[in-house]
Amino acid sequence: MRSGTDGALALSMMNVIIKEDLYDYQFVDNWTVGFDELRGYVAAFPPEEVEAITWVPQEVIVETARAIATARHATLCHYTGLLKMQPEPNVLINPQDAKARGIADGDRVYVESPWGRVPFRAKVTDWVVPGSVEVNVGGGGPLQPEPWREANANYLTDMDNRDPISGFPVLKALLCEVQKAPADE
Repeated sequence: MRSGTDGALALSMMNVIIKEDLYDYQFVDNWTVGFDELRGYVAAFPPEEVEAITWVPQEVIVETARAIATARHATLCHYTGLLKMQPEPNVLINPQDAKARGIADGDRVYVESPWGRVPFRAKVTDWVVPGSVEVNVGGGGPLQPEPWREANANYLTDMDNRDPISGFPVLKALLCEVQKAPADE
């Protein structure tokens, strides 16, 4: 793969997933904002054109997108181009909750649960409802940049609480608190 073209690769895989209807319609309808805009944006990244940008054969792009879309649990991380846009993991927090905690957009914060404490950057936004937060996942890998290595959201979860069918830890919802990091950190 050609260095620095990982963002184009990810957009092309999204193109395939959307074009081939390999996504969860119910999830998109209930939990996302801007999907129609995303559909339009990724249409500009067809695999046959992205092959020339990334040097990844279009067949590999298509098959990888299909494999990711049909896998029970899959995530993409370590994209250099995406890391340039977001070098640190975020916790999305509603403005009301941020104000009550003295947190401003861009502050270093800790998300804490009964099982652990993980550092993030605060992104103050109306995209989450008051009383809830959303953290970026995918951190904790040994080859990631330091902020992402430190931000392993799994440390916030109860690893003994498992889905009875898959055996996978229940990672999607848990009680937590967000606190502003001390100024000297």
